Order: sequence, then structure tokens, then C-alpha cells
Amino acid sequence: MSFINVAIMVTVLGLAMGASMLYYGTRGKKRMREGMDRLAGAIGGTVSQKNRMHYPRIAGTVKGRPVEVFIHLSEGHRRTSDIVYLVLSTPVDLPAATLVFAQEYFSVAPGKGGFNDIAGDFLADRVPGRYVYAADEAATDALLAAEGVGKALAAFERYPSIVLGPDAITVGKPYGGARDLLPEQLLPELEHLAALAGGLERAKATLTAAAEA
Repeated sequence: MSFINVAIMVTVLGLAMGASMLYYGTRGKKRMREGMDRLAGAIGGTVSQKNRMHYPRIAGTVKGRPVEVFIHLSEGHRRTSDIVYLVLSTPVDLPAATLVFAQEYFSVAPGKGGFNDIAGDFLADRVPGRYVYAADEAATDALLAAEGVGKALAAFERYPSIVLGPDAITVGKPYGGARDLLPEQLLPELEHLAALAGGLERAKATLTAAAEA
């Protein structure tokens, strides 16, 4: 994941409203590890964890695409604003980053503030129920209109934060406990993640071919 992708993801996670602080000690991380072990078994992946004080993460393959499942701590200026996030990610090759996040969840005013310096311009009425920010409006519109992309995005209703590109797709939500790591919950979402990446890359290839014609 590139620096800009990480910067966007961390910035957006830090803007979350309404989510309570979630801290997980050794016992909590043990339960996370158990959940990730089960999920890794379902997708034929592997779990890594530096030690019991670190959050575990999964690396695997779904529908022929590499995927990762990991926990991210969004650290705020005060201890009460720190939020533990569940993140799903897969590599992708897109022209620029597009940020898609739930309108009812974040406090950013569309088209205003320093947030635009990182995320790009606000694009109205692109995805139902979500704000969209992008640096390349034309490319973003073409990608979002591609076959299957809208359906794949809709599958991430419970994820308030979605970052598309430039080199990864990341979807994130506040971690809600062991139920968030159930294979029957995450496996279909990882399949939608793979489908979304494939649809976006096919749309990019079409754009590239048209530009070179």
C-alpha cells in the first residue's frame, strides 16, 4: 500500500464519528487470533503476528487475487478517540485514488476543508448514500460506471470507509468483536473485494485502450 493510500485511509479513519473507543489487550488479541485462524483456514491463507501484543493479520488468495485482513488502530489526539478498525485489502492498479465513505458516518463537509488536499475534489451524487472524493473526476466516473462495480460496492454496506486505488483497495469498519471475523461473514465480502478489483482493472484497461487509439 502506497504512502498516499495509507495517508488517506488513516485520515478518514480519524474523522469517524459515533464510534466508541475500542481497546483490546492480550486476551482480546488472542480472540482475534483465533478468529483469524478460522478465516485463514477457510481461504487457505496464513496468519502472522509479531507477538501476542501485536494485532494479527491474514494473507491469502480469494478468487485468484491476493487479499489481506488486518486490524488497524486509528490513533486520535486523545485516548478516547482511538478506534480499532477491521480492514480488508487487495492490490489494484488504478490511475488515482478515489475515496468513498458513508455520509451518515463522517463529519466532513462536502467540498470544504483541508481534507480535499489529501482526498481530492468532492464529487456529488456518484454512489448512493456515500460521499465520493477523487483527484481525477473523469477517470473516477468511468470506473464507477463499469459493469459490476456498483453491485460490488453495495456489498460493503457495513464498511463506512472505502479507498479505491491507486495501488490497493481498502475497506474499513470499526472492529465489533469476534463476530466480525466469522468466515461466513468475511468470505463473501472478500469475494466481493476480488470482484470489485477485477471490475475496476478491466475498466481501466478499456480507458487506456481508448486513450491510445
